[in-house]
Amino acid sequence: MALPAGGGLTRRRLRAASGLRVEVTVRRAEGARADELRERLGESIDQVANLDEDRILRGFLGMVEASLRTNYFQTGLEGQPKRYLSFKLDPTRVPSLPKPRPMFEVFVYSPRTEAVHLRGGPVARGGIRWSDRREDFRTEILGLMKAQMVKNALIVPVGAKGGFVVKRPPATREALMDEVVACAVSKAGIDVRRIHATGMSAGGLKTAAVSLLRSGYLASVVVYSGGLTAGDNPADQDPENPLAAMVLYGGATDISPVDGINYTDASNRYLDTLKARGSFAFLCNHGGGHNVPNDSQASAWRFLQDHPFGTKPSPYAMQLPSGFLRYCALPTR
Repeated sequence: MALPAGGGLTRRRLRAASGLRVEVTVRRAEGARADELRERLGESIDQVANLDEDRILRGFLGMVEASLRTNYFQTGLEGQPKRYLSFKLDPTRVPSLPKPRPMFEVFVYSPRTEAVHLRGGPVARGGIRWSDRREDFRTEILGLMKAQMVKNALIVPVGAKGGFVVKRPPATREALMDEVVACAVSKAGIDVRRIHATGMSAGGLKTAAVSLLRSGYLASVVVYSGGLTAGDNPADQDPENPLAAMVLYGGATDISPVDGINYTDASNRYLDTLKARGSFAFLCNHGGGHNVPNDSQASAWRFLQDHPFGTKPSPYAMQLPSGFLRYCALPTR
C-alpha cells in the first residue's frame, strides 16, 4: 500500500507502538509513553485522505493494541534473531474479526510455515491440524474450534484448535514427511529413536509402504487393516534397520467397502515381505471386519514403546508380553 505524505512517519510510529504495546504488559511505567504515541498515531491517520488506507492503518493499529506478547525481541542461544515470529493476541480487540472470537489467539510466521492456535478459554482442549488451505486456514481452524466447543462441552468448558500450513512443500509425500520429521527434530527436540507410524485402511496401506520407503528413520509401525496389495514393491531405504511391525486385520470380512481390497491377503503379503528382510512382525486377527478394535490401543502403544529404532532382537521374539491382545500370535518359524 502506498501511503500519502507523512506515511513514513506513520509506519515508524506503528512500529514504535508495537514495541511499546508489548513492553506495557511487562512494565506499566511505559503506559504514559504508549498513550502519547497512540494519540500521535491517531492524528497521523486522521491526515490520510484515502478511505481504504485509513481503514487499513486503523486495522494495523488495532492489531498492535490487541497484541499481548511476541518473541520479536528474543534471540537464539548465540544471540541471533529467531527464524520465526509469534504473536499472542486478544481477539476481542482485533477490528472486524469474525465471530466467535476466542479468548486467546497465537499467530506464528516464518518463511517455511504459518500457524495459528485459537483457545476459547483458560482451560480448553483440542488438536492440531495440518491444513492445505494456505489462503484461509484460519477460517478452517475457527470452524474446527467451534466444533471442539460442542464436542468438549462435557469434558472442559470450551474448545481449542490449532493449525498450520507448509508454504514450500516438497514434491512427493515421502519428501514432505522428511520435511515434517526434520522440523520436529530441530524445533521440538523429539527422540530420533522413537519415530513411529500407524494407520488404518488406506492409511494402513500407506503405513506399510512408508515403513519400507522410510526405514532409514522409522523405528516400528502398527498397521490396522492395511499391508501390501498385489504388485506393491516399495523400495527399502535402509535394509539394515530391523524395523518391527504389529499388523492387525479383521478376518474374512475385512474387505474395503470402496475398492474391494482383501486386507487378510494384504496383511499376510506385508508380513511375508518383512520376514524376508529379517524384520520382526506378527499378525493380530481380531475377527471384527474392517475397523479398529476398541481393545487394541493399549497393546499397540506398548508395542511401539518397546521397539525404538534399531531394536534387535525384539523383546517379543520368543513370547508376547503378559496381558497382550489374546488374538495376536507370533509367526511360525
